[in-house]
Amino acid sequence: MLDKEIVRKLGETIDRLITTDILARGAIGCIYQSARKDSNDEPLTFKAAEGLSNVIEKGDTVFITTGCTYPDLNVGETDGPIGTASLARALCISLGAKPIIIVEKMYENMMLHTLRGIGLNVLPFESAQKYERVATIVEFPKGKEKERSKELVEEFKPKAVISIERIGKNRKGIYHNMAGLDISECTAEIDVLIEEAKNQKILTVGIGDGGNEIGMGKVIKTVRKEVAYGERCQCPCKGGIACVTETDILVAASVSNWGAHGIAAVLAGKNKNMDILHDRAYEIRAMRECVDAGGVGMNGSPYPGLFCDDLPDTLHAQLVEFLRYSVKGALTRKYKG
Repeated sequence: MLDKEIVRKLGETIDRLITTDILARGAIGCIYQSARKDSNDEPLTFKAAEGLSNVIEKGDTVFITTGCTYPDLNVGETDGPIGTASLARALCISLGAKPIIIVEKMYENMMLHTLRGIGLNVLPFESAQKYERVATIVEFPKGKEKERSKELVEEFKPKAVISIERIGKNRKGIYHNMAGLDISECTAEIDVLIEEAKNQKILTVGIGDGGNEIGMGKVIKTVRKEVAYGERCQCPCKGGIACVTETDILVAASVSNWGAHGIAAVLAGKNKNMDILHDRAYEIRAMRECVDAGGVGMNGSPYPGLFCDDLPDTLHAQLVEFLRYSVKGALTRKYKG
């Protein structure tokens, strides 16, 4: 293992990289600072990587959920599935975890292709126990959230539940996209799964970028103040898009996928293994697979381009390379400071 203080400093660098406000939207800095304050001023990616490392042992199950839907298109964003695949891969390699991806039916094909794109096979849970670098996809149906949450926790006994770009409910129980529009009709209440995990003392981690994602309840005052539609949305509820659901650890990033990549990067440094963080080729391949399976990433446009949060695949690939060089620097540094 790499010295903990060096890992913490790596986390500082990674936090700065993944919160770079490329599109100058203006809110991520405030959200990050609020989340950082809540984490006792520890780097957020470092805290998440340490938390996961402390509870997960080889063979343990980890739940990862994602999904932000464009109702008119009946498809999901590319932000979320790629980060889910990235972190699932990292947890497989670094900790020997068995990731279970929990999504609605409409996301299953997208997740299967994205996971394979980043270098993981997808198998039923029983078969997955025999192999490494394998994930399982499990459906989470809308309308049966309470029953399903209890069943999943009881059956698989996860050591952690991670939410990446997963839309959470506001103070009135409504789910919104960043435009302040109600998307409850096509969004299962995975908040219920998070609450079940917390009741069972299972570690929960939220990763988000805009304030409407699960986990952002930790910084809800900042979201209501700094994010467009945070306080007052455009739907009849007028309750704002700010999510009220908290997680034990919150990682804020300019793009939610980057938050997942950032945790993977810290795990790579901590375990002295560069392979834990995928490279630019895998990033582009995963995005291609995600888009070909229906994902969209251009401001709600149905155009099947290689984009995520309006940024092209080449930029996301460059971000991954920046992270890899940061890890390499931490692993090869020959001086203190």
